[in-house]
Amino acid sequence: MINEKHHKWLVWLVALLCAGGTLLLFEHELLWKLQELNLWLGSWHFLRQQMVVPGGLLMWLGTFFTQFFFYPWLGVALWCAWSLLLMWLTKRTFHIPDRWAVVTLVPVALLLITIVDLGYWIYLLKLPGHCFDATIGTTAVVALVWAYRSLPDKVYLRTAFIAFTCVIAYPLLGVYALAAVVLMGLLSVASHPSSLITAVIAAFAIPLLYYRFVYYETSMWNMFRAGLPLYTVSESHFVYYVPYILLGAFYVALCFAALFRNSLSLSSQHVVPSLVGRVGRAAVLLLIALAVYLNWFKDENFHRELAMEHAIARLDWQGVLDEAAAQKDEPTRAIVVMRNLALARLGRQGNEMFSYRNGSKRYRAPFTMRLLIVVFILKAILGAFDPFFDIPIAPFLDHTLGAVLAIIECMLVLSLFVYVIRYFNISL
Repeated sequence: MINEKHHKWLVWLVALLCAGGTLLLFEHELLWKLQELNLWLGSWHFLRQQMVVPGGLLMWLGTFFTQFFFYPWLGVALWCAWSLLLMWLTKRTFHIPDRWAVVTLVPVALLLITIVDLGYWIYLLKLPGHCFDATIGTTAVVALVWAYRSLPDKVYLRTAFIAFTCVIAYPLLGVYALAAVVLMGLLSVASHPSSLITAVIAAFAIPLLYYRFVYYETSMWNMFRAGLPLYTVSESHFVYYVPYILLGAFYVALCFAALFRNSLSLSSQHVVPSLVGRVGRAAVLLLIALAVYLNWFKDENFHRELAMEHAIARLDWQGVLDEAAAQKDEPTRAIVVMRNLALARLGRQGNEMFSYRNGSKRYRAPFTMRLLIVVFILKAILGAFDPFFDIPIAPFLDHTLGAVLAIIECMLVLSLFVYVIRYFNISL
């Protein structure tokens, strides 16, 4: 018979095995692409470059762990380890009973949704290491709140800790430091109302002071959401912030539950019957699984493009054609272009090009997605080696220089990606 203490670990491990296994089974190409789109360098200069905006250390850590997605199983194992630490800290910080430890899966599920619902946003997000940033940032928030609750119950000590945390942690964690300060204030509202006032003032004043005297690359409004992805192209897409809002609401609810002891921190006078508790926990698990499934980006063309890009990176041209042959939906132009490139490299374009399904389906993205974002660099590099693939960027330039210009333009418009640097070195 498994006791409640061991039961929580069983629930956590089974849930993480299911989440990790699903990622490896269905999103291994996405994980590979994520590390291609994030660059980490083990140099002091790279760390200083990240620290020019609030939350720099968080982004530095995020890109460090994202690079391990080169081996998807290793990156997923590290993400699961961070998630396990988050669940353990959440339970310990907010004194959640063992029998209700299942609710600690809620933040992990929300953080998982922020990864699997991205779709074509992976090409446009300019937050380095965004897949690990939220998980590491939330873990840091809970750890700071745990340290706050471990302090002696003296108003001056806790107030000083709130101010100190905001001043020191904000440059390192960005908005997650502000979230930690607000949670500290909420936990003290009953015993020390002045701590809540200090927390609110610090959460507004400290970012403004840093904006005025320290940071010069971040707008004033973005100072209050530094460390979060910006889902904005020509307009903002608020729906992608919903998981972050629910994540904050979850921890606010835990603060009130810890204060009034009428929710998760059940007293001996209000014990939920065993059957009701089991049904409640099963309902929580069902809702978590349903929420993750419904928010999973399952577009066939998107995943097919990722698989073809991975095959091209391995110079597996036959693998590109195998992916094209398995296409069921109408393909996007990116799929058609990569398929034709593979046929040409194998010397079979004239014979087989029209035996595959053609199409130009609109990309399933909330913004205008262009072909160049997916395969522009690839075509530029192939154009450097073979005039057949040349792009008329500058007709008066030779193929190599034209490819170099195309890559530099992509580096300026998008970011300094791993595959961009690889192709830039090849073209030179």
